[in-house]
Amino acid sequence: MFVLIALHAIAFPIFAIVTVAASAVNGLLANATNAMLRTIIPTREYPKAQSLNQGRDSVVSIAGSPLGGVLYAVAPWLPFAVASLMYAISGVSAAQLRVDEHVRDMVTTDRKSKRPDTASQAGCTSDAVVAPDADATAEPAHTSFFEDFIEGWRWTLRRHTLLAICVIAALVNFGLNGVFAAVNLQLVSTHVDSVRLGFVNTVMGVGMLIGAVIAARVCERVHMGTGLVVLSVTSLLTLLPMLFSSDYLVILASSLIVGLPIPTINSLLMGFVFAKVPSEMQGRVESASDMLSMIPTLFCSALAGSLLPRIGFGATIGLFLAVLAVNVVIALLMPSIRSLPAADHWDDASL
Repeated sequence: MFVLIALHAIAFPIFAIVTVAASAVNGLLANATNAMLRTIIPTREYPKAQSLNQGRDSVVSIAGSPLGGVLYAVAPWLPFAVASLMYAISGVSAAQLRVDEHVRDMVTTDRKSKRPDTASQAGCTSDAVVAPDADATAEPAHTSFFEDFIEGWRWTLRRHTLLAICVIAALVNFGLNGVFAAVNLQLVSTHVDSVRLGFVNTVMGVGMLIGAVIAARVCERVHMGTGLVVLSVTSLLTLLPMLFSSDYLVILASSLIVGLPIPTINSLLMGFVFAKVPSEMQGRVESASDMLSMIPTLFCSALAGSLLPRIGFGATIGLFLAVLAVNVVIALLMPSIRSLPAADHWDDASL
């Protein structure tokens, strides 16, 4: 990308193709650090570990967005060149990772002692929870990609609470991504410079970093059902000022505050699914649930771009806030969501 831009040889179709390819790589690898947690920590510690992961991502966002804006102001190709260098360093670093056999053995032993309860409470048959926990050295069963893909969807669609969680996640993703797609397009249309544009993500990253610190302290104790309702309402209310103003400072303030509850929401939702899905189904179920949760966001930017010149910034924001309001109603009306317990009682809940 940076070579093409530097040579002034970039065209929109090429840019789109490279963007899709980069997104595909991100889709394949982005959740690797979360998946790795399964082999190094007990289930009860996952919410805190996830909040720490999000804190790390927030720090990257805080530094990355304004840096990208500054680099772009120097030369349009420079952010892409720096990103390529960062990916190279990341690849070299990943090649140095080694499995700590002692830690893995401790985690495996911890899970073996709990498997009978976990299997029955997750609504799985006794033969559904097998490798890799059953025998770390056993030869894995060889199945095709499509068999795994279909199995993940079949497993997911049979769990009503999991489907409700996916719907909630889809609405939250659609609402928040739609709001900030509209924000970015509005700022670009009013000729806000790239540095100030980058600071919108930075202040959201600051909010998420603060939220990650809070999540690490409360996510293991907060009642999940009540927490989801309260945090969903909070997310909606923090974005309301943008209904009435597109001022840059208003956008920054809303971006900062809306980032606060996101790490706790993510830790609760992802932690619960992590705890209840058998080890060998983690990847397949995550694939299905991620697709259910993310498909609506495909249309956010196009919808925001179509609506802004027709109905204006406030009305466009209002449409996406209405989606977040629907999410609040679902969380309030569904007993299976409202009754979800705190992390220390997840073994007693079911998907």
